Amino acid sequence: MMHSSPSVVQEDHLSNTSTSSTTYDEFLEIEELMNNSDGKKEHGRRSRTLLQSLSLCFQWLDLPFGNTGGIVLVSILVVFVFMSSSRSTPLSSTTSSSALTTSKCGDPLQPRIRGEEGHNSREQFLRTHQRNIQLATEAQVTPLDVVFLGDSIIEGWMGTVYGEMKTPVKAEVFREFFSKDTGGDLNGLALGIAGDQSPNLLWRLIHGELPEHLQPKVFWVLIGTNDFGHGDCSPDMVVAGILRVVDELRTRRPDSVVVINSLLPRRDRQAVTEVIFDGNNSNIFSIWNSIKIVNEKLRNYCEEEQKKNLGNKVMYFDATDIFLSTNKDGMDYIVAELMPDFLHPNGNGYYAWAKRITATLHTIP
Repeated sequence: MMHSSPSVVQEDHLSNTSTSSTTYDEFLEIEELMNNSDGKKEHGRRSRTLLQSLSLCFQWLDLPFGNTGGIVLVSILVVFVFMSSSRSTPLSSTTSSSALTTSKCGDPLQPRIRGEEGHNSREQFLRTHQRNIQLATEAQVTPLDVVFLGDSIIEGWMGTVYGEMKTPVKAEVFREFFSKDTGGDLNGLALGIAGDQSPNLLWRLIHGELPEHLQPKVFWVLIGTNDFGHGDCSPDMVVAGILRVVDELRTRRPDSVVVINSLLPRRDRQAVTEVIFDGNNSNIFSIWNSIKIVNEKLRNYCEEEQKKNLGNKVMYFDATDIFLSTNKDGMDYIVAELMPDFLHPNGNGYYAWAKRITATLHTIP
């Protein structure tokens, strides 16, 4: 098993404005893509075409607008031709293939409440969200070294799923490392909700989970795996969503450091037994291949920001080699002793991850 130290790249906060940072301007075209895919612009184009066609017919036939019979006849003719051409026009000719394949994903730059995408109930989401607001509000009185933000893997630090205790051993690991009252070196808080995608986390931050006096030294972000698993998002969409969350934190908490945790290795939806990644079967291992693309883009994002030499306010943390090892045939596999369902760390996995996290946190000034 590989034990190299995590790759950490540092960068600075770009702007204290409320607008999106220029670092991910390339992803703003995704928002335009999503606007196109909902048919609004196409509807407007067709409406304008219809009106123009009617006008040309009136001119060609030299019909006055007071000629009611002529207007009705020409209108029926133009609408019939127009609708026939609309039905016969392939969808791909008016909507890009990218828009079709990402329509389930939604706009990664816009906050979104849970329940709309059909994964678990909104009631569960809102109930856990309210618990997180309470935890964040209570934690304002305690100087915090780190606040973890994310999905089920982050909520796992609490040992809960949708706020209900499931695996107390994970909560014990968290207290051991991130509670000074129980012998830890650091004080931490975990605000996660199982099943969340990046826009869901963004919505939570905007709606109460980032109260005014919650000012930790570090925000530790792990989000995005469900954007693949439930949202069927492309790698670029996932990166855009993650960076939108990062930008929100940097804008509202310019004095805090934001650590972007790499997406963890995981099984594809078809895999139920030992997961081995040989890189040859793109269908079975598509999620892991996409995750590697996302992680590389996040690393590159940090490296590009580092070149600006504006400070050390964002860091990239690569946790891949904690959960991934190599067999005798040279193929990578998920370490079942740390991640038995090949998706969520168990107590041992959280322990190994916590050791590396705390070592990194101690290097942050």
